[in-house]
Amino acid sequence: MLYEISLLLHSYTRWLIMIVMVAAVALAWWGLIRQREWGLWEKRLASAFAILLSIQFIWGVVLYFVPNGIAQVALQDMGSSMRVRELRFFGLEHPLQMVIALGLVHMGWARSRKASTSKLKYRWAAWTFTIATILILSAIPWWRPLARAITSPATTNVTAEVQVDLQAGDAESGAALFVQSIGGQPACSTCHAFDSSRLVGPGMGGIAVRASVRVSGQSASEYLYTSIVNPSAHIVEEYANVMPAVYAQSLTETQVRDLVAYLLTFEE
Repeated sequence: MLYEISLLLHSYTRWLIMIVMVAAVALAWWGLIRQREWGLWEKRLASAFAILLSIQFIWGVVLYFVPNGIAQVALQDMGSSMRVRELRFFGLEHPLQMVIALGLVHMGWARSRKASTSKLKYRWAAWTFTIATILILSAIPWWRPLARAITSPATTNVTAEVQVDLQAGDAESGAALFVQSIGGQPACSTCHAFDSSRLVGPGMGGIAVRASVRVSGQSASEYLYTSIVNPSAHIVEEYANVMPAVYAQSLTETQVRDLVAYLLTFEE
């Protein structure tokens, strides 16, 4: 829970940085184009940008090394992680881009203080801050919800209609789906082993039994259905919330039933 709260706050504080970032870039270009004198506001915004980004970066480094956090999950098996968008992004792309952006911002900040003329100060700030801004904006996971809750609302029950439908799934079709790419995402088997060993997510060995007792009041089929269409509803302890939340849209109800039927065959 502490990790989730920290990750949430880290995500929200980006908006403060973006406000300062846009102001610093705009003022730097305005001063360069208008040939203004480098003044107090320019100094303050450049300093605020560099300091706030540094704090956010340190915060990110701490989150990066949290055991069982998204980044550490990615590092456990980089081969598999490179095929999973969230893991590739948070394990490699996001930190790398932020390191470069932080270096550029500090370079611009330092050069703007040491340059001998206002024109040079503005030039250093404008170009380094602009390139850093492009990197920062491209390193933000825009595809994820902009206002995530600390814990996702769990779908505690599946409707009676769905419960009936779940009994009609075809396990053989589900087995074929399990090893296929779905909606542009990697196959289920990329992250979930056929036995009980751990890849990115839990292994499927014995999942039919574990699913039947995981959540009070939910049958195994209900739990598995919810885990597919709303993967953040039930996060297994020691695993990060990295399963793509696209399957409710990418899969038909028939395909979900087929997958559930297949998973129910993993009794041992």
